[in-house]
Amino acid sequence: MPAGRWSGSAMTKPPTPPAPDTLLQRNPHLEAVEMDGQTVMMDTREGCYFALDEVGGAVWTLLERPNSLKTAIDHVASRFDSPDREELENDIEAFLTDLLRRGLIERVA
Repeated sequence: MPAGRWSGSAMTKPPTPPAPDTLLQRNPHLEAVEMDGQTVMMDTREGCYFALDEVGGAVWTLLERPNSLKTAIDHVASRFDSPDREELENDIEAFLTDLLRRGLIERVA
């Protein structure tokens, strides 16, 4: 599922995975461009870069505005073939939890 190559600061303690209806959105300090089927992001505060595959990029684009884990799962399911809905749900939850841990997205209050 969403692949990422990470370069940069040390990882912190894993956050609690988001609930299905928790709203999430991108942190504004990241610049992103699409290149060769990947979304490449630069953290302007830390000087780190991140690259996401097509699925990860689709989720990233969705999080330009506040959206939930459930919406992200439904969005990916509608755009990409995934024979196993439970595996898709687990993958997207893990991906979003990782983005939260890295400070790339945040919960919306």
